[in-house]
Amino acid sequence: MINKPVSFAELNSHETLPPYRTSAGGGNWQAIPHKDLVSCVMDVLSRKESWFTYDPIIMLSKDKRDITLTVPMHPKASSQDYSLLLGFVGSNSGQKRIKMYAGVGTERENVWLMQLPFSIKHLKSIELSEAIDCAVNKVFMPMSKRIPHEVGLLKQEEISKGDAERVLMQAGRDRLIPWTRIGVADHLFSKSECTQWNLLCAFAFATKVSPANQQMDKIVKFKRMLP
Repeated sequence: MINKPVSFAELNSHETLPPYRTSAGGGNWQAIPHKDLVSCVMDVLSRKESWFTYDPIIMLSKDKRDITLTVPMHPKASSQDYSLLLGFVGSNSGQKRIKMYAGVGTERENVWLMQLPFSIKHLKSIELSEAIDCAVNKVFMPMSKRIPHEVGLLKQEEISKGDAERVLMQAGRDRLIPWTRIGVADHLFSKSECTQWNLLCAFAFATKVSPANQQMDKIVKFKRMLP
């Protein structure tokens, strides 16, 4: 497995922040430490008394500049057989904003369903805790209510094996999945009922070899390709 989780305690030892600078557009760019992002997210979620929040899964890129944060959650009043996922992808390379995703976690894979309409620039003036609080409470929480319905529709929607093969091949051409992993996804799908949900789960499993900071985006893009 390429992606190996790190603990929160390890973040300090892994991270070397780029220097503060003034960008070409005149903004005061300053890297947001990975540990600050994780701390702010978990602090906001700790105040959600109606939710169970599980230990975060933290992954770093090889150069330690990019972070992927996945937090499994479960409403206390829900009987769902899967957890909801809140995801963040951030980078201290100076070229990317922090992005937020939502999905579900099954026993075998994380299935990302949408990129949420929220992003955070690395600016000296940013109030990170306030921005994360807004992201979770005003964007993720309302959108999370749609997820069970969306999962239900995907489980009901059938897709033929021929259409599934065509979508997987197009995903290969679009570089969403390595060609060597298309067979893995196709094999998993062939062993299950022919639904869009099972195809999406098979794709999510096959993309585990991709860098962690790319997986959320690739799975969301693949979902948009489903007929």
